[in-house]
Amino acid sequence: MAQSAQKTRKRVYTKEEIQRANQVDMVDFIQSHGQGTLEGHGRYFKYHVNGHDSLVIDKKLNYFYHNGQQRGDNLVALLREYEGYSFPDAVGFLLGEDLEPHKEFVEEPIGPYQQVYEQDTTYDQAQNYLRKVRGIDKDIVDFLFTNGYVIQDKKYKSAVFQWREFGLPQGEIVGATSQGTTVDYNQYGKRGTAKYIAKNSKRHYGFSITLGKPKQYLFFESTIDLLSYWSLHKELDNSRLMSLEGLKHQSILNFIQETNGYFDQLPTEGIVYGVDNDAAGHRLFDFVEERINIIGSRESDKPAENINQIPFDHEIPNQMIQLYQEAAEDFPNVNWVTLATVHKIETNYSNTNKIANNFNLHRYFAQDATSKLPNEEIDVALAVQSAAEELHAVLLDAPDPNDPVEQLVSLYVDQDESESKRQLIKEKIQYYYDDYYAGNYQRVEEISKDWNELLLQQRSEGMVTEREPLAFDPKRDGLDDYLTETFDYYLQDSPTQEAVRGMLVGKYGINVNVVNALIKKGLIRQDVNDRIVFLWNNEGEVIGGQIRGTFYNKAAFKKTAGYEKKVMDKSEEGYGFNVTLGRPDKMHLFQTPEDLLAFWTMHIDDLKDTVLFSLSNNNPDDVIKNINLKMKAGYKIKQVEFCMGNNQESLDLMDKVAQLESFDRQTGQLTTIQGDKIQFRSLRPRIGIDWLSELDEKRARMAALDRANGRAGQQLNQVVSYSRT
Repeated sequence: MAQSAQKTRKRVYTKEEIQRANQVDMVDFIQSHGQGTLEGHGRYFKYHVNGHDSLVIDKKLNYFYHNGQQRGDNLVALLREYEGYSFPDAVGFLLGEDLEPHKEFVEEPIGPYQQVYEQDTTYDQAQNYLRKVRGIDKDIVDFLFTNGYVIQDKKYKSAVFQWREFGLPQGEIVGATSQGTTVDYNQYGKRGTAKYIAKNSKRHYGFSITLGKPKQYLFFESTIDLLSYWSLHKELDNSRLMSLEGLKHQSILNFIQETNGYFDQLPTEGIVYGVDNDAAGHRLFDFVEERINIIGSRESDKPAENINQIPFDHEIPNQMIQLYQEAAEDFPNVNWVTLATVHKIETNYSNTNKIANNFNLHRYFAQDATSKLPNEEIDVALAVQSAAEELHAVLLDAPDPNDPVEQLVSLYVDQDESESKRQLIKEKIQYYYDDYYAGNYQRVEEISKDWNELLLQQRSEGMVTEREPLAFDPKRDGLDDYLTETFDYYLQDSPTQEAVRGMLVGKYGINVNVVNALIKKGLIRQDVNDRIVFLWNNEGEVIGGQIRGTFYNKAAFKKTAGYEKKVMDKSEEGYGFNVTLGRPDKMHLFQTPEDLLAFWTMHIDDLKDTVLFSLSNNNPDDVIKNINLKMKAGYKIKQVEFCMGNNQESLDLMDKVAQLESFDRQTGQLTTIQGDKIQFRSLRPRIGIDWLSELDEKRARMAALDRANGRAGQQLNQVVSYSRT
């Protein structure tokens, strides 16, 4: 009896003990004892645990933050709220284990982004995922892979979205998002696939695409949502679509500043926010409405319009409408639309008390945004009934009971609130009330969330076809402008080409007709400093160039054999000087423009139907990229002549190409990203180190032969004359 009467006693911990428990290093604890999975590096980690996928661990502060609830707390709270511990058990466990105390975190400066994904030779799996699983438009998918916005990772077959600066295809890659293509809900939770941001990706940035000159800025939570929106709006042009890779206020500000600064274009057609239809998405839109006021044009000080493009924003659950209508029957002064509006702005029709606005509007359904209590389920029917009862009394005594919006504003806004904020809150309430009252809503069983859901839904209903072409035409609207802005020919031309001809024809022996033809086309120029300029042509557009000095100065240019040599600023990385002859089915690759011209001179009667291409670096990936670019332009390349020199740099490059996964060393064939087989053949100088020295040796031999023939002729003449005498 005495034994059964005993009660289990829980230890009461002192304030100092609780403080010591919270000083255990949160990241170390999770790695050793956490029930979920931890992702990340540096200061911030993402923690997926028991269905929660928006917990961020701040290693510096030893604190967690729940993005979905806009609240954070310490380690004991983490164990209680997300790991299932009671408060005493959490503290006791942390004190009883030999756990590492929190260490001072010194954030290392982020290094430059390094490509960590090896590009696959095909992109079938990534393409199939985007097209078949996500429903992204075929024209858009083709555009992404063709222009280097997306590659397929060789190891995991994931779709790697490359973060190109300014959203341009030739922009520097400063980060990447890897989207897994294998769907497994058991392994990856409700998302179904793996998704990672690459290490050292640029902070406060993300994936973006620029279409023409961006008069409209568009923001999305994820790259898939961005592409889904574009698939449903193929008419988009003169826009920049940007993924925040979450909900990051600083990313919005950085993107806006960069877009305006680089393109010198204000958002004259507004700033669109296509964030998710959930509490966090609505809070973000409220934030930008209050905090982000960008000038919309240079003609006025009026701010650009912040445009709400939250998908499914006007859906109302059937069961909720029934609750509102039943409550309104008991309180004739209350319209069911008023109840729907209140529920919408407070929690976005959630059955929990998680607040869904950034103005801290809470009264009937949401809890105070400053509360540290965890969100919990509420009795929605009871909350609706309470709201109807209070609103009935308020409207009964209102000066104008026919204006419920103004009365709602008075309920939510304190007298000392600023007029500007009061106006924003009124506009938010008015927006939903007016639309609901006019019947502009959809009754649904369950509210949907994002743009990809909308795309898949409309595809299943046959509302989306791919007959409509993309309004954005890179050739017409975008790439020409980009190239002009990205590469500017900043040199002043000389009025003559004497130094060019003197060096190329006089010194090196390049065929004078070849040099004159290229000067006439503008591909070879002479600047006012008498330097040779080789411009890089890409199907009629100049995207770079390189400089070759004509004055010898061994001390100044020791590393480049005594002559100034450099690639011009803002040239397309990895491209080079090239000339197209006839209808090419071959490519000849060289190390320098001079080698290209020397080889052409020696084979001027034989060369036809080829692309002569001088590489600007020793990167094997750029070799493949340039071959693919020419094939994309419509050339049927079947063979590549690797016309490298007899030097170590040349041998290293050939060896690197031979080690590529796409290269078959037995057959000497390269498989392109389109699946074409191209035969590689090595063609090297027989006498000289390179083709320029080969041409020089050939000229020297011809001169010697001419001299020998001249002496023989003189001797023959002497013999003849002697015989006559």
